[in-house]
Amino acid sequence: MYYLGDDSILKGEKAVILNSRQTKMPTGTDAWIQNSFRAVEDAVSRGCVIVSSIGMNTWEFLVWAAGHLEGKQIIVAPLDEKEDQQQIRKDIIEDFELDSAKTGFMFFKYKKRGMRGKTAWKERDKIVVSLANQIYPVCLREEGNLETLLKDNPAKFSDATLRFNIKPEPSAKKAKVSISRNELSDEIKKFKWNHLTHFTRSTYMPWPGESSAKYYQAIFESDNEYPRSALQTLKRIVEVKKIWASYYHIRGGHKVVSFTELPPPEAVSLIRWRPRYVRWNFEPYGIAIDKDYAVRMGIKPVIYDEPDKYYELSDKEKPFYQNPGEKGGDWRPEREWRHFGSLDLSQIPPEKVILLVRNRTDLFDSVYKIVPFTESG
Repeated sequence: MYYLGDDSILKGEKAVILNSRQTKMPTGTDAWIQNSFRAVEDAVSRGCVIVSSIGMNTWEFLVWAAGHLEGKQIIVAPLDEKEDQQQIRKDIIEDFELDSAKTGFMFFKYKKRGMRGKTAWKERDKIVVSLANQIYPVCLREEGNLETLLKDNPAKFSDATLRFNIKPEPSAKKAKVSISRNELSDEIKKFKWNHLTHFTRSTYMPWPGESSAKYYQAIFESDNEYPRSALQTLKRIVEVKKIWASYYHIRGGHKVVSFTELPPPEAVSLIRWRPRYVRWNFEPYGIAIDKDYAVRMGIKPVIYDEPDKYYELSDKEKPFYQNPGEKGGDWRPEREWRHFGSLDLSQIPPEKVILLVRNRTDLFDSVYKIVPFTESG
């Protein structure tokens, strides 16, 4: 292990707040969020240094909370041999808007190919608990790794730290996202469609251009709705008049904005839950641009072709390449179009844009016309 920071932080009384894995879309009303914040507040008020980590929302929320409460903390983080610990330290401090004088880092060696997933998590958890003098068990699953660590360290928690403990809540069922044809509103059925649509989905991380500090503060201050839902993402696009490009699953790492030319009733039939990524491929919220105007802006249809053909494309064509499918999949029914780079909506007349939302109850004030997929939830 390698420590980087003020030695006085490392020598101070240290406390760790423990949570088993929680939902990827927490809200400010979740008991584990409320009690974790209170536990951090209690530990900081008693002069303790918070031991935290990164990579999971249960740890990163603590990083934000400790910083927000102006407490000292030690962040336990993995470090690959090729990574620069000074740069990682700088990036985390900036991303979480932390006071560098109050933040120390404990790095442990991590081989990306040799210590994947749970193996690295267990190593991190052992280090975190070994550093702490006091443990606040907030929300732990029975027989889980963290509970096992607690049993091995009974002297590290007391009545004072146990008062924030809560029982894990049953896993919530996935909210209904897909829409059947008999649920479609008359408005969406009758709409004459000549548009390209960019659909949004909930994100488990900060929006593009947003810091982790702002993300976790938004979660803490939210009520019952996850603040980075597909609907809130759509509202943000409208507010800032920009759709950020992404290189996610784009060959060559080209940053693009994806659209589909499918009419909405056909597009929503392709909504699928993707267990591998623990999310929907998209949700019934989107922004549609008049197709003729979109073409004028440089939005082009995707080039579906075999992988070897990619190397025959020009540099201008490569961002629009898409493998037609592999392992039994077929992407061609999506009829994808792309815009190279982020898209500035301020350059598009409002009458050329339509917003799509799932329910009529999702309607909000906007200069753009809004069409709901269904009349109700």
